[in-house]
Amino acid sequence: MSLHDRTAQFAPFAALSGFDKMLNEEFRQPGTQLELGEEQLNLLNRKLNFLQQAAASGNQPVISITYFIPDEQKTGGRYQTIKAAILRVDTTNRQLILASRNHPELPETVQIDKILSIEGNLADNPEDFLPERRHENRRTF
Repeated sequence: MSLHDRTAQFAPFAALSGFDKMLNEEFRQPGTQLELGEEQLNLLNRKLNFLQQAAASGNQPVISITYFIPDEQKTGGRYQTIKAAILRVDTTNRQLILASRNHPELPETVQIDKILSIEGNLADNPEDFLPERRHENRRTF
């Protein structure tokens, strides 16, 4: 018997198929969704108002969004950051509608309550979001 054949008889095998996956799932601990402070919520609202106005004027601003994805099996979830173009801000359903047709890996919508941060060109000019520059007709999300 060759050396390879002899060592093969002592190689480990999976007597219980799927047991490793079950153990990994059992010990996996999802994170929790962070609660934003009042100042962070105000900044996020100003950015959403800007996005809504930009999308309503026909633009599709490209931004980076960090948002919470709830876990399907356990309490908690994880944060993900994506870069996408915004088609519109849906105030009725409280979600961002993304231009994801050319990028199937992107979600089509992101719930506003799940957003942690928005970054991009609009975040590079924070003076645009100061209260003195806000219009009185802007909505709060």
